[in-house]
Amino acid sequence: PGGAKPAGVLVAAVVLYLLELTIFVGFEPSSAGFPSRTQGGVQFTWAFVVATGFFWVRHVGSRVWQAMAAVVLAATVWLAGVAIVVEADAWVAADRFNVSVLDKLEATIDRSELAEATAFTLVVDVPVTFPGQFNGEPSFGEPWDIGPALALRFPGKTIRANVHQEGRTTLQADGLTVDGEWRALYPFYLYRSQTDRLYLVASPDDFNRALGLPVGS
Repeated sequence: PGGAKPAGVLVAAVVLYLLELTIFVGFEPSSAGFPSRTQGGVQFTWAFVVATGFFWVRHVGSRVWQAMAAVVLAATVWLAGVAIVVEADAWVAADRFNVSVLDKLEATIDRSELAEATAFTLVVDVPVTFPGQFNGEPSFGEPWDIGPALALRFPGKTIRANVHQEGRTTLQADGLTVDGEWRALYPFYLYRSQTDRLYLVASPDDFNRALGLPVGS
């Protein structure tokens, strides 16, 4: 009789959030992927806004304001639903891209002299973006992820690996650094996905030559 309690908005938001997490699962049978923490925050915020909108439409303001709120709410729900589907599809694309990068890299290592090596250092040059990327979904073109992934593919090897990225990689006389923290000393190997080849790098000139950059500068 006294209308909906404010706590009901929170309860409704939680219910909508849980529904949103499951409603599109399996929309593509072969899909694989997972939401990030940022996505989770956005999803809960969206659910809270929708629940608050329903509360407003039902209990607050004049009929004119309720009608306007209903239109805005309907548009918000539609746009959020589209964004959820597009974002989910982009995470599927990220997963497929990363698997393809690993598959190519694994095959290249297996047919090289590194197939018999038990430990080596590897710098990987792969694209930062990929087809189907929508909102900065992560790929192996970002530093720090490629090493653990290779450890899973090659459990019997000790592989130190990271990704070269312009602006984050610094060449030095005795090696290179990524983000000023991760370091590779010469000699190490460079893998380029564009050529699907491994290069032995023993100097800054070797690194630049493999990337098609000027040498001797």
